[in-house]
Amino acid sequence: MLTAILCLPLTATAKGGYKSVSVGEKHVMVLKEDGTLWGWGRNLYGELGDGTTTERTRPVKILDGVRQVSAGDFCTMSIFDDGTLWGWGSNGYGELGDGTTTKCNRPIKILDGVKQVSAEGAYTMAILNDGTLWGWGYNNYGQLGDGTATKRKRPVKILDGVKQVSVGGSHTMAILNDGTLWGWGYNGHGQLGDGTTTERNRPIKILDGVKQVSVGEFYTMAILNDGTLWGWGYNDYGLLGDGTTTERKRPVKILDGVKQVSTGTFHTMAILNDGTLWGWGVNNKGQLGDGSITNRNRPIKIAEGVRDVACGNSYTIYITKDGDLMECGEL
Repeated sequence: MLTAILCLPLTATAKGGYKSVSVGEKHVMVLKEDGTLWGWGRNLYGELGDGTTTERTRPVKILDGVRQVSAGDFCTMSIFDDGTLWGWGSNGYGELGDGTTTKCNRPIKILDGVKQVSAEGAYTMAILNDGTLWGWGYNNYGQLGDGTATKRKRPVKILDGVKQVSVGGSHTMAILNDGTLWGWGYNGHGQLGDGTTTERNRPIKILDGVKQVSVGEFYTMAILNDGTLWGWGYNDYGLLGDGTTTERKRPVKILDGVKQVSTGTFHTMAILNDGTLWGWGVNNKGQLGDGSITNRNRPIKIAEGVRDVACGNSYTIYITKDGDLMECGEL
């Protein structure tokens, strides 16, 4: 695959009309303004949902009438305009939530009345319209938050009154309607932010006044209501952006004026209120898009006029204010 150390336009088919993006380990799913869902990249487990296991190097149309999409490592979950949740791809741990462990290369219906979904690390969490949070799939570290370490092949209820959820490799963070942030799952690097490295199989409160959260492999980034960005957890490559490589078990402030943040395996991207895109962390494949392969432990400006961004394993995809797709790193 081509490695781009600067963020480059994808192809002519990726010009204009794109609204949001979600990425897995090696596949990309994007929503257009017209509600169509498109995907490309690895398709070994049917994670693109096009009925094949053929890798795609250019965006191919998958579905119509889609409201939100979340790409997991090897699967994809999507919410339709009618609120139904559909899933496809790998299902070895029950991460699709259909009661089986059978992979599927075409969308299958999972739930009704879904508001938001987050998939990653062989498990899935979804918020229903009534604010309840449900989880299923891999659970060895208690990342589902149901008080057990039992794998679930169907959705189980976890919490009430949830506004946003984000899942990582093996830990979960959720924002409640009152703005409090709660975390659970693996905590070996302090990624829950409770000041310990103790694994939690039930939600514990971390912060107040949180607007958005994004969970990486072993770290967490959160935007507070005042627009400040805070990070904690694993930091060997400077992926927290605090100017060090010191692991943090409690939140540390990184930036002001942040509108959106996205975490990858070992790199982070943030969009500021002025539309500028900033990046930091691992850069060995040029995933930061700054024209180098130098790791950064502090935020560096990448682009202007950015609408949405998503970080993969060793690549970044972002959408410009004009709706164009840009890619840097190695998919």
